[in-house]
Amino acid sequence: MSSETLRLPLYPQLWDQTSRLLLESANFSVRAWTYPSGVKALSLENSRGKLIILPWQGQMIWSAEFDGVDLTMLNMFTQPRPSASVIGTYGCFMFHSGLLRNGCPGPEDDHALHGEMPCAPMDDAWLQTGEDE
Repeated sequence: MSSETLRLPLYPQLWDQTSRLLLESANFSVRAWTYPSGVKALSLENSRGKLIILPWQGQMIWSAEFDGVDLTMLNMFTQPRPSASVIGTYGCFMFHSGLLRNGCPGPEDDHALHGEMPCAPMDDAWLQTGEDE
């Protein structure tokens, strides 16, 4: 990490139903809360938009809105749901499929649709900021 990099460890104990400010600067803010469904969320917001990330559920980006445009696909979910597979909470902006056993399984495959990574429980999570090299 460079001297200008900030690393903020995240702990599940910080989350409750109340939106809690974790980090703030002149350029952006970070808030944490738990949806009524029990899924923990983190919002990253600046003057142009906002991302909602699920740090403990596959590090999924649940929604993205920039310049007043919601970039997330239309779906039937009003909030993320705890699920072992992406189908149980389908509708996010972006999820990780992983490197192996991802995508649509063929007849000879035994992996879940889009693999095991999209909703995998995370052991550790952090927020890191800095400048690109």
